[in-house]
Amino acid sequence: MAEKAQATILFYLMAKPAGGFRNLGLIPELARAGGGIRIPHARRWEAANKRAHDWARRGRSSERAAWLQALYCESARAEGYEYAVAYFDLVKSFEWVTHGKVWEAARRWDFNPIVMRVVPRTYSMARRIVPDSSYTDGKAWQRGIVAGSRAGTCLFFDDLAMTTHGVREFVRPFHLLLIAAVIHMFEERLDVAVSRGSEGKAVTLASSTELSTSLNASSRRLGVQVAKREKHPGVTTAAGRRRRVTGISKRALKFAARASRVAAVRPAGGAAHNIVRHAKVPALLYGSSVVGMADSKLNELRTSVAMAMQGNTKGRSTPLTLLSDNVDPSNLINSGPIQAWATAWQEAALDEQLANRVSMASRTWAMKLALCRSPWLTV
Repeated sequence: MAEKAQATILFYLMAKPAGGFRNLGLIPELARAGGGIRIPHARRWEAANKRAHDWARRGRSSERAAWLQALYCESARAEGYEYAVAYFDLVKSFEWVTHGKVWEAARRWDFNPIVMRVVPRTYSMARRIVPDSSYTDGKAWQRGIVAGSRAGTCLFFDDLAMTTHGVREFVRPFHLLLIAAVIHMFEERLDVAVSRGSEGKAVTLASSTELSTSLNASSRRLGVQVAKREKHPGVTTAAGRRRRVTGISKRALKFAARASRVAAVRPAGGAAHNIVRHAKVPALLYGSSVVGMADSKLNELRTSVAMAMQGNTKGRSTPLTLLSDNVDPSNLINSGPIQAWATAWQEAALDEQLANRVSMASRTWAMKLALCRSPWLTV
């Protein structure tokens, strides 16, 4: 019985807010321990195979990728060029990728062969799905990378953003050609489906209405919808011709509705300030450095955080409540865009193309700020 348990992966189903389930694999203890031992080998491989397009590796983030994408779009428009971006999402890519494709990718990218002898065996263990308190019969699988596994190989990715910029006569045909090439690569060569069609997640955004119109018919024939805005992969802000922070606002509303739960921790002897400082505030503000946050929304968020700290805030000073526990979200929100720009200027010293784009975008921003009647609070 113990031997069978050490060769079985339990898959727990977690309900998604928008419907459906997300599976999380619980790997046997011995396999988890072996995965921990193999981590240094995977880290060395990642360090030796850094790729400029990979924003999931150490030292990078989807928030930074979203900021740079917004920078490229603004600088392209300032120079009189057009800009188009296509977002792709794979249909259950980690669940449906075959282990043979994982092995082929490992050989192509010179992944550690000793580690790769063990990883497919871990993925192909018998799997039992656990809905509620019942179990299904365990069967061995030849597909799927186990979510939550330390044996993850970083050889595949789930989200892809592809950008094209230049004159309109160049952007339209080249962007469509790249879309077709990406779909062919995933569906024909890797045997994974791209989420496309009227209900799919594949979307194209354009920097002007004219470019959107010219891309519309051909892009839809490929199953990629043309939209005015779309959420950045991994970030709650949305890309488009206009700023949109609906995702951050929704998170703030949910936090405000549940603030009393956090406040109830302090009377029970819990460290409510640690929950807010290290979990709630960073989760709420992830992505805010891309476009910042309006003063009105920031004030509402500060009030919600103060309520989470004290419960009843009547007659109490919100700034003093936030400062006393060092949980004021305005510090992160106001410093986030500044740090993003400072990082860009620092990186521009080594990248002439990035330097030109940063300079052009900053000049455009200064002109817009001068013409704006009521800009946000500047810091």
